[in-house]
Amino acid sequence: MHTHRVTQLAVHAAGLPHLYPEAGEPWAPGALYLATHPQSGVGDLGPLLARAGKTVRATPDDRVTASVDVGPVAATKWEAILAHRSQVEGRRALPALLSGAPDDVRHRILATEWYTRLDTGPLAGPVQNALTPQPPYPAVWDTIGVLGELFTGLDTERGMTLEQQWTLQVLKLAEEVGESAQAVVGAWGTNPRKGQGSWLHVQEEVADTAITSMVTLYRMLGARAPGFLAEVLAQKSARFTEPPCGDS
Repeated sequence: MHTHRVTQLAVHAAGLPHLYPEAGEPWAPGALYLATHPQSGVGDLGPLLARAGKTVRATPDDRVTASVDVGPVAATKWEAILAHRSQVEGRRALPALLSGAPDDVRHRILATEWYTRLDTGPLAGPVQNALTPQPPYPAVWDTIGVLGELFTGLDTERGMTLEQQWTLQVLKLAEEVGESAQAVVGAWGTNPRKGQGSWLHVQEEVADTAITSMVTLYRMLGARAPGFLAEVLAQKSARFTEPPCGDS
């Protein structure tokens, strides 16, 4: 995930002449291809991930812009994957699941790669004279799910039971609450631990707490987490949002 973010930053920064002048002449890549998986191409991958309680986070077909046949070099690709020993020796990571799959199934999964192209050059068309609505924020629970499955996979590879993982995750949540409280102390004056703070720092810490809460819930409930949170929210808010009996 970090490599993904750094690559996108580097691609956009490469064409800016004043950002890193010491790096030489600017050069703007024409496009960036991000690896993905189309909904219609789940095939053998879906049942394979289901064995570990996972699902394929596929992309709508109309957003996939390239399909590459790498069948002739699939064996070399598999050798490269095997070099990541910690991934292969785990139980929930995809390389580990692939290592236990029949040869023909593994070949079909590895033989095709799909990509989504992101244009990085200048925008086409004239400059608009009015602002257009911003696109909606990405689905929050999709990102929470990725984080939850990542952390669960890492802890499972360490041999931790689910109850142990949940316990540590709740303790992590308590730590985030404490960080928020420390930030408030800093916003009001001087924090002995971190010095003078700001309300922006408080907001960032509160956001961290909210994210950790959602990740904790997802790690406990999986895909049922969004619905469960919605139900609890409805119950908790009913006494504030619903009028008393007899009122219109």
